[in-house]
Amino acid sequence: MKKQVLMLFVILFLYLPAERGVLAQSMANAYIQDIPGIGLDWERRGQNRLRADVCPSGQEGDPDFSTTVEYPVYPPGGNGPLVVIDEAHYNFHTIECRYKPLANLLTNDGYTVKGSTTIYEKFDKAQLQNAGVKILIVANALAKSNFEGEWKLPIPSAFAPDEITELEEWVYEGGSLMLIADHFPFPGAAQKLANEFGFTMVNGYTIANPADNDIEFSKDVLASDSSSLTQNPITYGRQGFNEEVPFVYSFTGSVFSPILSHPYGMRNLMILGPNIHTALFSNEDELLSFNGIENVPHVLSWYRLQGATLIHGKGRLAIFGEASMFTAQLCLKAPCELGCTIPCKTGMNSPKAPYNKQFALNVVHWLDRVIDDDSVASEDCVEIGQSQPVEIDKNLNVHIPCATFHGQDRDMNVTIDLEHAPDDGKFLRFDADYTILE
Repeated sequence: MKKQVLMLFVILFLYLPAERGVLAQSMANAYIQDIPGIGLDWERRGQNRLRADVCPSGQEGDPDFSTTVEYPVYPPGGNGPLVVIDEAHYNFHTIECRYKPLANLLTNDGYTVKGSTTIYEKFDKAQLQNAGVKILIVANALAKSNFEGEWKLPIPSAFAPDEITELEEWVYEGGSLMLIADHFPFPGAAQKLANEFGFTMVNGYTIANPADNDIEFSKDVLASDSSSLTQNPITYGRQGFNEEVPFVYSFTGSVFSPILSHPYGMRNLMILGPNIHTALFSNEDELLSFNGIENVPHVLSWYRLQGATLIHGKGRLAIFGEASMFTAQLCLKAPCELGCTIPCKTGMNSPKAPYNKQFALNVVHWLDRVIDDDSVASEDCVEIGQSQPVEIDKNLNVHIPCATFHGQDRDMNVTIDLEHAPDDGKFLRFDADYTILE
């Protein structure tokens, strides 16, 4: 299958008081790929640190965290749709270790949850379909060379080219994928898979400045002021069940951006604010000596993402730059994350993050289509040579009607004008037109 590519030639007219040009720079930086990065919170050497069947003593799932579900979406007992957690790619988060709390939570929500060892040895569309997999969760995958050796650049892909093709086709034909790549080296290992769906990852270690590993994403703020959780079907949850999520926390992680030619149906979910930077390192020695963002090479991550969703053909993708926020994790021995006292709680068990548990459920409900999404309207498709308005809202969601073009190459010309509201200068409004070229 030919890789889906849409090329955009973008003319941006930007005006943002006090931060002129920052958004333009952030959008330009979205093209950065395979940047050296940093990770911190696990043991440095030895294969046991990443064994899928071994949970190292440094980090593990919190056995005391309550995974009960007040209003299960399916009858409890784990006989609902099949959710598979990938274990075929030297994953740092697996069903019997750090993602055990997530697996227990989804089981209590009525899902059937299994590790991938019972389904496949590598991504295969036919095996996924024949097994009846509804949702596939791929968290912190690595290539064998990084699993057995050191983490140093360049970070190879965790997935073979044919696997990427098989997985993209499975999603396009109706599968649901949750792709998670935490801090270095995992974004580098997931980069080619993310590219297939129109995203580019920064292979780094994301942190607030001054040093703070815990990043709050709130629905009460815009990304021009602070890290923002957007208004969307996932943050509202099911109607009538009190599932709205006003804020969530992530715990370091990485960042990513949509390629500007991104298909219609993509929604920003977690947008980083102006105080967030991503540290850039090239190997383990540098990452383990990390003691603050001001002492290392780094890039501003303002307006980049740690969460987004995509309607891809008949399927769905939820992509995130942080893994522990979807589980209940304990760090029991140093090194742990900066400023976190042992035993360090990161994720749903953190006192700061009371809504992360509901957020995890809402994401899975969206992937399962229990939560509806009107992002795609096939009747809005445009023909080659026809001009059509493009809507880009204040959450920086780009709405291009039916511009998926699965299996085809298309060029696109886009002109975008950015204006600010005269009252406070912070509400962004975009007007745009595009033409699909022959």
